[in-house]
Amino acid sequence: MKGKIKGTIYCPVCNKDKIVVYEGASGLSSYKCSNCRRLRLVDYDTMSAELGEPEKGLFSNK
Repeated sequence: MKGKIKGTIYCPVCNKDKIVVYEGASGLSSYKCSNCRRLRLVDYDTMSAELGEPEKGLFSNK
């Protein structure tokens, strides 16, 4: 699958890890930065990222 790139969103803390966003992408998603390990909330509509807080009980160590 090959699509046009809409842009890139960088980590708001370390400004190193990036997410490539393709045209047609919309909504919110969360990612852990591979460099600083902080959780970030990414908004594909506004092409921005901010620090996020992990939801309790969402991840388990099973």
